Amino acid sequence: MNPRKRLNILGLALLALPLGGLSAQEPAPEGFEVHGTVYLGERPVAARLEFLEGGGGVKREALSDRAGHYTLTATGVLRQVKIELADRQGKFFYEYFPQRIEAAAERDFRLPDTELQVKVVDAATGQGVPEAGLRLRNDYRLTDKDGQPIAPKTAGAAPPTSSVSQAEKTGKSGEAVFYYLRPGEVEISAVADGYTPAGAPLKLTVAPGSNKHQVEIRLQPEAEKAGLLILLPDGQPAAGANVRLLGKLEPFELLASATAGKDGRARLPEDMAGAWIAIHHPAAAFHLGHWQPAAAPREAEVKLEKAAEQPLVVRVKRPGGEKLAYAEVVLWAGGQRLATQLLYQLTGAKPMTDEEGIFTAATSLPRGDVNILVFSRQDPARADQARSGQFDDRAAKIPYPWPAAVEVEGLD
Repeated sequence: MNPRKRLNILGLALLALPLGGLSAQEPAPEGFEVHGTVYLGERPVAARLEFLEGGGGVKREALSDRAGHYTLTATGVLRQVKIELADRQGKFFYEYFPQRIEAAAERDFRLPDTELQVKVVDAATGQGVPEAGLRLRNDYRLTDKDGQPIAPKTAGAAPPTSSVSQAEKTGKSGEAVFYYLRPGEVEISAVADGYTPAGAPLKLTVAPGSNKHQVEIRLQPEAEKAGLLILLPDGQPAAGANVRLLGKLEPFELLASATAGKDGRARLPEDMAGAWIAIHHPAAAFHLGHWQPAAAPREAEVKLEKAAEQPLVVRVKRPGGEKLAYAEVVLWAGGQRLATQLLYQLTGAKPMTDEEGIFTAATSLPRGDVNILVFSRQDPARADQARSGQFDDRAAKIPYPWPAAVEVEGLD
């Protein structure tokens, strides 16, 4: 054979080999199959299922047919699923797996066949309020894969619970619908431009077996408004900043809200002078102070401070060293005690640890030391004591700048 031709053949063979050497490719990781049926109440339904796999946020999708059957091949631990029915696009049902799926299994999903019809009306005219923002929180007891309530870990303790939030906007007639309510407690609040929000969320109980619920929320028209200019630390307008006037911080009492325009300007009710004002923008530290409107034609001005350069990530353990999952968090930042809804509104952080016992506040914390108190919700009486401030002296101090990994001990 011609030596030049032999060399060309050898070159083509080398090009066909995997990059990085002549060794064989590593075998693909083994997978396992999860299959089952999706039901709406007792009726099988077609749906799209999106599973969250592993700790890296890998998403795996499966489709169920008209008989509700689906099959999924996974390669890592499954932690939760998001389900969207074929005839309810954009409406999602979430289920978290207290008992994670890490091997071949049959797993059915039963979506609650419940709905809540909400109408927001003008208290003065009785007319529906369009484009009102609705936020719903559904607290419920955790169940196992067979739908049975999970028992407390210790005798006499409260059963483990969780919560799911939903958000909607009302249509032209002031109406909106929420689906998939689980048996438990529901809180719902409404806000709309030109109206003062109700002082406290509307509450109702969803009983097992109940399907349809209807509520009406009446909003009072706002009084005259005054101008507020919000600036970022570099002096640029804080476009899109969220502004809330609060009667109380804990429990959270929303009086009015607004969103700054492109020029950083918002308008707030004059007759609420002295109320707490909370401002959140992802490019700055949160601001918490008191609303002091300026006399027209002037406007009040707030310049936001710089936020911390790195996120706060805290790993929480029990006194025995085990992770403390789904525990409640109280955080002191900027000289203020932040808990539950206030903590969420100012930092965007869920006020609890995740299933790995980790609490993360990624944005909007001011630069400075923080204190943190984490407590289990298994004992309701002890949890109420912690919420009321009886254990504040046991909060752990985290000096600034915060380490990349912080570990604290929670109250079990």
